[in-house]
Amino acid sequence: MIQSGYPPNMLQEIMGHASITTTLDLYGHLYPGDMDRYADRLDGAAQEARKSKMSPDSAWARPADEASGL
Repeated sequence: MIQSGYPPNMLQEIMGHASITTTLDLYGHLYPGDMDRYADRLDGAAQEARKSKMSPDSAWARPADEASGL
């Protein structure tokens, strides 16, 4: 799968790993030269997720209060 170009996150899902860390620990050596690129992409995605989670306009915002009728 790796030689066919499957990205680590897809491999993670196929293999059933709960964490991308597990996948990369096991198969990371098979992605020579790509690991920094994938690590940077995952780090960027994590940072974006944290930013959007903190945004008051995000989907993570608290639902309307039932008492207010909203």
